[in-house]
Amino acid sequence: MAQRQFELTTVAAVDRAFAFQFLQDLNNHRHLHPFFVQAEVVGSGVDAAGCSYQDLLVTERPRLAFWRYTITFPTRMVVTGEYELTSYVAAALNTRLVNVMRCQREAGQTRITEAVTVNAPWATVGYVSRQAFVAHQRTFTLLPGVLADLAARGVS
Repeated sequence: MAQRQFELTTVAAVDRAFAFQFLQDLNNHRHLHPFFVQAEVVGSGVDAAGCSYQDLLVTERPRLAFWRYTITFPTRMVVTGEYELTSYVAAALNTRLVNVMRCQREAGQTRITEAVTVNAPWATVGYVSRQAFVAHQRTFTLLPGVLADLAARGVS
């Protein structure tokens, strides 16, 4: 097994509660994340630590060279702190991602950070990490504009 990590940051001109609510619904990511197809909530509850969670089946269509393939995998999204969301992703056999996303106030705006840890077999960790980085980087590039547009239109 091997591990890779990366972190992304963006700043959005919206309230952090608004940003956090948007980010909690993975289906909002449909036009942001280049591989995302859908997320189906299959369960929810409160874990032993008292944190609320949702279990989802996520479908994506990543690219391998010239081909796209469909993958569906389980994900648990846990509210692990005030304006903090941790996702546990079982992307494939022995391939796990942990994403910790935080929304913090900053000069009347919201700084959104995501720290991603990828654990995978050494033969695939590079591919999985690159795919995750490309997809999440695009999401973080588009996110401030989408949030600002939704807030301006009064969408909650």
